[in-house]
This record gives sequence, C-alpha cells and structure tokens, in this order.
Amino acid sequence: EKFVILSIGKIIKSKGFDVNLKLAERNPNLYFIIVGGKPKEEYTEYINRKKINNIEFVDFCDTNKLNMYYMAADVFFHPTRSDVWGLVIDEAIAHGLPVITTNKCGAGIELIRNNKNGFIVNVDDIDEMEKKINFLYKNKDVIKVFCKENLKIASENTIEKSTRKDYINLLLWRNKNG
Repeated sequence: EKFVILSIGKIIKSKGFDVNLKLAERNPNLYFIIVGGKPKEEYTEYINRKKINNIEFVDFCDTNKLNMYYMAADVFFHPTRSDVWGLVIDEAIAHGLPVITTNKCGAGIELIRNNKNGFIVNVDDIDEMEKKINFLYKNKDVIKVFCKENLKIASENTIEKSTRKDYINLLLWRNKNG
C-alpha cells in the first residue's frame, strides 16, 4: 500500500544515499528501501534525531530476494555522485521500473530518456529529485507508460543482440582498417 522508492548499492558516500534520508524526512508519505548493507552510524544518528520512520536498510541479498524488492518497488532511485556505469539501472529497467538517477551515472545517461522512461537530474539537486519522485507519486498513469518503455528497452538490449552488434562493428572496423 505504500509508495516504495528502491535504491541498491554499497553504503558509501559516492552512492548518495544520504539524499534518501533527507527525502524520507521531507516526504513521510513515501517509503524508502536501500538494499546494500547496514546504515552508517551517521545515518542511524540522523534517522533517530529526525525521528524518520519511512526508510529501511536491507543487507545485500540473493537474487531471488532482490527480485522481490524490485517487484515491490514503484520507482528506482539512484542518487549516485559517481558511477562509471551503474548496473542497477539495467536491472531496474529489466524489472520495468521508472528510474530516477543523476547525471553522474553512465547507465543512466545512456539508457534513461527524460519523460520517456525516467528522469536524469543533476547530482545532489535534492529539490529536483524530490520534484521527480513526487511527480511519479501523483501520476500513476505515467509510471505505467515508463514501465512499458523500460520493458521494451530491456527486450531490445539482450546479451545476444549486444554481442551481435559488437561483432558486426568489429567486422566493419576490420573491413575499413584492413
């Protein structure tokens, strides 16, 4: 019954999960789940000091349990400050989740199209992140459209298709360069 915002990753500063804490504090009607380990002591202190009760930290888990979190989520949120790729974006897309991530996530920049399957926001722009999350919270019909688009993207980006495309590009390169 809750609107669930899922984040996954190691609990380190570069992943930006401190943003989740601030957003949970501002939006008590939303529920944030972070899969990736126990919260840092500073996070626990912040949660206790601000009396935040709409955020949950979950240890890393096996694929079956992780799939359950993806299926329970309404939105995937990756507030990273630095990710060369960010495989969790691929996973969220494969589960049909709308994605909100930053302009510092390679997978996000490559796979997310604003207003089509999710949103790219500037790193640490908490106000814009909150605006996008609340937009999806208030527009369930948009979530359905984003979900369909992400499932389409996932079906088009299989390992087999990617490998074939790489092979064709290699052949073209060899042909061109002798």
